[in-house]
Amino acid sequence: MRSVLPARKVGKKSMKSKTSLELAEDTRRREVEHEILSYFLAVESYPARAAREPQVSFETHCWSVYTELESQRPN
Repeated sequence: MRSVLPARKVGKKSMKSKTSLELAEDTRRREVEHEILSYFLAVESYPARAAREPQVSFETHCWSVYTELESQRPN
């Protein structure tokens, strides 16, 4: 005998709203991903910048990459 599955509800009413903790966790996760991305971009681009501007430290370069990405980031 074949069992019949109940119909799935779709739409806004069936979607569980996120708690404030879940929203905070999502926000923090996005921030961390942004920080990791900016670090990797800084690692990748630092050799070229160091060749042009040997006085620029990696820390300074990393911060400039982060702030550049931050300025392009949607709110």
